[in-house]
Amino acid sequence: MKIAHVVRQYHPSVGGMEDVVANLVKYQNEQTQYQPTVITLDRLFRNSADKLPKNEVVEGIPVIRLPYSGSSRYPICLSVFSLMKDFDVIHVHGVDFFYDFLALTKFIHKKKIIASTHGGFFHTPYAAGLKKVFFNTVTGITSALYDKVVACSDNDFAIFSQIAAAPRLVLVENGVNVEKFENVALGHAQSQIVYFGRWSVNKGLPELIELIAQLQKIKPEFSLVIAGRPYDVDAQKLNDLVSQNGLTNIQIIESPSNEQLKSIIASSSYFACLSHHEGFGLAAIEAMSAGLIPILSAIPPFEKIQRESQLGFILKDKAEVKEQINSLAQFISSDKSEVIQQKEKAAEFAKQYSWTNVAKKYMELYE
Repeated sequence: MKIAHVVRQYHPSVGGMEDVVANLVKYQNEQTQYQPTVITLDRLFRNSADKLPKNEVVEGIPVIRLPYSGSSRYPICLSVFSLMKDFDVIHVHGVDFFYDFLALTKFIHKKKIIASTHGGFFHTPYAAGLKKVFFNTVTGITSALYDKVVACSDNDFAIFSQIAAAPRLVLVENGVNVEKFENVALGHAQSQIVYFGRWSVNKGLPELIELIAQLQKIKPEFSLVIAGRPYDVDAQKLNDLVSQNGLTNIQIIESPSNEQLKSIIASSSYFACLSHHEGFGLAAIEAMSAGLIPILSAIPPFEKIQRESQLGFILKDKAEVKEQINSLAQFISSDKSEVIQQKEKAAEFAKQYSWTNVAKKYMELYE
């Protein structure tokens, strides 16, 4: 079975959606009955001047890159249609031009189409009113043309149930590459907090820096490392925020290698992320697989992780700042043996998100 995974950004872009696609195609490529191909755009949104190779093999997977026009928020790529004849199943990732166009042209290409929601397009408050209207009209129409719409989280399922219903709408929570950082932070209790992942507006990085600045007034021994790749937030902006807060023990590390990131994680005990929106919360599960205790914002995917794992700390949006800081300081002041136990529980909890089980669910949908 030939499967086209259509996603707006892919390697060398780094992000949650890219990671999901990479792990899914890797698993499929190991099964003799599947032949996955990734179809994506030929420029990265964060560096749109440089074109990437049209055809490339990335970790054994064919990648086809196509030119686009228009905004990165809704990139137009009509040439994707000409490739559909070569595949049996079209798997669209994300809700964007590809999602709408391949649904509206289904009566011509006549292929089975499946979509994974990946949080839809509600990651930022930008044009929130217009997004809601678009979702309830255009997205509602195109969703009805899909053979399956796969919600990647309970939160996505609740959102998309407004415009799609079972059996078309199904829930398959994202898998996580729990082997990548497996157990690297176990066996010790350190006073270092880490954020790793994409540097984008919805990740709440300024709020995280301000939070740690307040925390360090009570617990000066705690440090923060923010490691990742710039997207719509760059290192200069983050360093400026650190300077404005008069902080000396916050490190900003741009584009670390995997080995460097492993070393940072290994010397940490906590993972902090104050995202405004997440489709699933992949980085939090990755962090827990390493043995990091999560400190998270009060959004549905993170609250679900905390509720089910009974681990970590949720920063409530409406709580008094001083009260929250005192509660957080109390939370992280546990004795070292308790911290080590909590880290072990976090690593054990993350194992259930292995890609093996999740990929099999997608195979069943394809069949």
